[in-house]
Amino acid sequence: MDVLYEFWTHFLLRNFNLSMYNDFRHFALEDATDRNANVGLSNLIKFYGESLRSSTTVIRVLVAQHYVELIKGEHGHRRPGFQQLRSLFRTGKLNPRNRQRICNLLDQDWLSSLLS
Repeated sequence: MDVLYEFWTHFLLRNFNLSMYNDFRHFALEDATDRNANVGLSNLIKFYGESLRSSTTVIRVLVAQHYVELIKGEHGHRRPGFQQLRSLFRTGKLNPRNRQRICNLLDQDWLSSLLS
């Protein structure tokens, strides 16, 4: 599955396909939950980050919603999705339109935590 996760991460950035994205997300979350295997989840988070950094495309609403759901559901001290988004906010490497799309999905408390 590791090779497939890598493929999805790169392929979907250039050639988004909703069905393929849904499979990617489903298997990554299933592996993380049922098998305690985080390779798929790490690749999914990488995909979200690359989607947000893109200077040529705006992240799809559904993808942005899924990313926000993921970061809100992270627990513990590590929280890789949240840490990635926080880094993107702080460094200014976020496409401005993508930043706005994410901001529209978060309340003020979440936005404050990204900037603190």
